[in-house]
Amino acid sequence: MDQVKWITHNKHTKHPLKEVYKNSKFECKICKCNGKEMRFRCDQCDFNIHSACATCPVSLSSFTHPEHAVELMERPNLAHKCHLCQKPITGMVYRCKLCKFFMHPVCSEFPEFLFKHVMHPPHTLKLQLMESSKCDVCDKSCKHWRYFCGICDVHIHVGCLSSKNNISEDDEGGFGEVLGVTILGEIASVIAGSIAGG
Repeated sequence: MDQVKWITHNKHTKHPLKEVYKNSKFECKICKCNGKEMRFRCDQCDFNIHSACATCPVSLSSFTHPEHAVELMERPNLAHKCHLCQKPITGMVYRCKLCKFFMHPVCSEFPEFLFKHVMHPPHTLKLQLMESSKCDVCDKSCKHWRYFCGICDVHIHVGCLSSKNNISEDDEGGFGEVLGVTILGEIASVIAGSIAGG
């Protein structure tokens, strides 16, 4: 039987937060982005946060910005977008002060490489920033970051990796309506399956 996971968080000191799975959308109280399914929650206060936001370090190094480490900060005073998903920054964010690079904590969780993903099992997919092209799953434009196979010239929106996520025409980054959580869960399942399968 799985053990229930509880955490304390400095953004909600009244009660501990319980890791729960609910098939409903929520707004993360840390990064202010939408989420769905797995989260840390306080039922008494209706307080929900992404699992990634609950445990994010104060600084990290990322392949998405290899020049410098990024630091966790409160919402910036000026309007900015996440460099990965292109959604507005309205809550806590990772920032490189020197380069003015911003990234949601949940976006920092995406792996650089996907091996044997169901959308393109023959080759490894790499998350990278590229010029605009068509997504090979939904046939809509990939304008920024996407998973890419250089051997087959396959481009896939991050949001299109999940069968549960829809990419709309105004979704500039192609990450889908529910940022990160559903996709990351499916990626973790695929990675675990490929490791178990050899």
